[in-house]
Parts: sequence; structure tokens; C-alpha cells
Amino acid sequence: MPIRCFPWLLLCCLTTSHAGTTEYRGDVDAVDSSSPSGAADSGQVLIEEADRFGNQRTLRIGHPGGTITRSRPCTIAEPGPTMNCTGQDLRGVQWKDLDLSGGQFDGADLRGASLRGSRLQDASFNDAQLDGADLSGADLSNCAFNNAHLRGTRLKDARLNSALFMDADLDGADLTGATLVDTEFMAARMDDATWIDGRRCAAGSVGECLH
Repeated sequence: MPIRCFPWLLLCCLTTSHAGTTEYRGDVDAVDSSSPSGAADSGQVLIEEADRFGNQRTLRIGHPGGTITRSRPCTIAEPGPTMNCTGQDLRGVQWKDLDLSGGQFDGADLRGASLRGSRLQDASFNDAQLDGADLSGADLSNCAFNNAHLRGTRLKDARLNSALFMDADLDGADLTGATLVDTEFMAARMDDATWIDGRRCAAGSVGECLH
């Protein structure tokens, strides 16, 4: 009787058929950062193929490439995506036009840094220091800047769709030409910030730019 696998089960089997042999794997919940590249991630399931009876002949659990996305070490000389730079001193770094997507910068000191034109989708900057940093033209979609310090930060022409700035300090920040779709500014301070249309925000702007 054929073995059935259901994608909503976290503990499921990995099956691969080669000349009548089948390999089964049921330990996907044990995968962690020390697991070898190519191990399965229990949080994602992709069915590749099923026969006409609905039995799954090939089931891959994990990312489409069959690998785990894990954090990379934080290095100033060789920056890249998914770096874990939590709490790091990154003042004045020159990271222009790079792929830094998925990076973790919570609590990091990025004052005076240049991230101009870089791709930072899904990165996290909660509680980070970004005063005077340049993020002009950067893709910051789905980024979190909750409780971050962004005084005088340049966000000109940045993509900020679905970004979170709750309780952030944006006093004097420049958002000229930025794209804001589903962007959250709850309790964010914006005194003297430059709004997307070039107008200055009035004193007392909290959660919205008052003119």
C-alpha cells in the first residue's frame, strides 16, 4: 500500500524514488542552525509531484533549493544577506548598492552609515541607532524600525512598503519621494521631518506628518 504524506503535517517524510528504492525521512523537527546544508525546514512544505491517485511520489520539505536559510556572520568587509549584526558597532559603514536582505540589525549602531541603494527587504532594525544614516533609494520593504532612532536619516526615494516605524524617532528625517504602502508610523515622532511630497512636518507630529 503506498505511503501517503500530507503537507500540513510538520513531521512528514521526504521521499525520493530511484529505480524502485524510496528513502523516508521523519526527523525534520530536529533541524537547527548546526544541520548541514540541504537539510529540511519543518516550517515549509512543497509537493513536487503526485500520481493520478493523489499519492505523493516526490515530496521536498524546505526551501525550493532544499536548503536552510540561516544567519551569516556580521562582517564589515564582506557584507551580505541574512547577516546577524545584532548590537554591533557599525558606525560609518559604506554598504552601498548591496544585497543585505533579511539582515538582523536590532540594537546596532549605524549612525552615519551609508546603505544607499541597497536591498534590505525583511531586515530588522528594532532599537537601532540610525541617526544621520543615508538609506536613500534603498529597498526597505517589510523592514522593522520599531523604537529605532532615525534623527536626520535620509530615506529619500526609499521603498518603505509594509515597513514598521512604531515608536521610532524620525525627527528631521528626509522621506522625500519615498514609497509608502501599508507603512506603519504608530506613535512615531516626526518633528521637522520632510514628508514624501517635500513638505516639512510641523512640531508635534506623532504618528502622522502634520502640516
